[in-house]
Amino acid sequence: MKVWSKIALIYLVLVGIIGLLLRYSFVGDTGFIFQYLKHAHSHVAFLGWVFNALFVLIIHNSVSKLTSIKWQFYLFQLSIAGMMISFPLQGYGAVSIAFSTAHIFISVWFYFSVINRLNDSDPGMRWVKIGGFYMLISNIGPLMLAPIMILGLRDSFLYQYSLQHYLHFQYNGWFITTIIGLLIKFFNPKLNEKLLLLLLAWSTIPLLFLSVELIESNFIYRLIGGVAAAAQVIGSIWLAVALLKAVNSESKFIRLAIGTGLIFFVIKCLIQLTAVFPSLSAGFIQSHNAVIGYLHLIFLGVITNLLVTLFLKASFINTTTLSKTGFWLFNLGSIAMISILILSPLQIVQPYFMNLFLSACLIVVGMICLSERRLFS
Repeated sequence: MKVWSKIALIYLVLVGIIGLLLRYSFVGDTGFIFQYLKHAHSHVAFLGWVFNALFVLIIHNSVSKLTSIKWQFYLFQLSIAGMMISFPLQGYGAVSIAFSTAHIFISVWFYFSVINRLNDSDPGMRWVKIGGFYMLISNIGPLMLAPIMILGLRDSFLYQYSLQHYLHFQYNGWFITTIIGLLIKFFNPKLNEKLLLLLLAWSTIPLLFLSVELIESNFIYRLIGGVAAAAQVIGSIWLAVALLKAVNSESKFIRLAIGTGLIFFVIKCLIQLTAVFPSLSAGFIQSHNAVIGYLHLIFLGVITNLLVTLFLKASFINTTTLSKTGFWLFNLGSIAMISILILSPLQIVQPYFMNLFLSACLIVVGMICLSERRLFS
């Protein structure tokens, strides 16, 4: 299991390096087509780091001894490596689409052979099963893209919705719901788990109505999404308080990592709530860089910090001076990058692209230091 966790950490560092190349492309020449490299960055981030990390943590907490698990893991790695190589070379082409489609079908196999068989009586595993369900339905998004492209509907609502559907159910559904379940499993916080499921897990479905196209001119959709967003604000604060009490006896490093991730989670839910009010969110939504900053807040601030917490608890990351230094550098760079991107409409951070590149450098150095003992031992 520790070898598998090492592979996830290797992909974490590779995600950072590809991101660094993306930032450098605005101040120098990388030799890659930016759009192609961006596709590689997102796929390796989602599947190489987060999916692999969740796979390892779920198996680590599962009694399942299926021999197919090894095959699934190795096939996942083949498909991810194929995407990491093919996307920078051809973007969405025959090879990259074949590898990404293969990953989707292997993930369906993983869901039915492992996730769907988890013990429902275990509160944490209930969340993981719901997260796995969201993983399944998120795949509808990319599967819609092929017929949409064939029919020449790239500029249509369906194309935009397919992307939003995938991102929503990956970020808010599969990633965050599953991570919350694993946190509950690892730390056993005292809370009303059924009510929290309603506030944070099941609210993910109506939260989809906060997609820009859906709420643009429809009060009912905005109201439904707003209720879900308000529920998530309440749920995130409640979860944060309960988990921080539950980790009092844990190491200082674990308390720091989970506290950082939970603060970002509450901030994420508060920003999400502003989408209900067009007067507050219009400028933010219309800024592509600000939206990218929000997505990085979720990926770096919430998801990665909470996965680091779980890896520390499972001893997949060592507690050393170097790993602690890496954690600080990673978060310093993340805060800098997120702030620069979100504040980009105000044009107050200059030189813009150079500062983004420097913040990416901090993130990569932090990732390497955080993972160093596992990567090179």
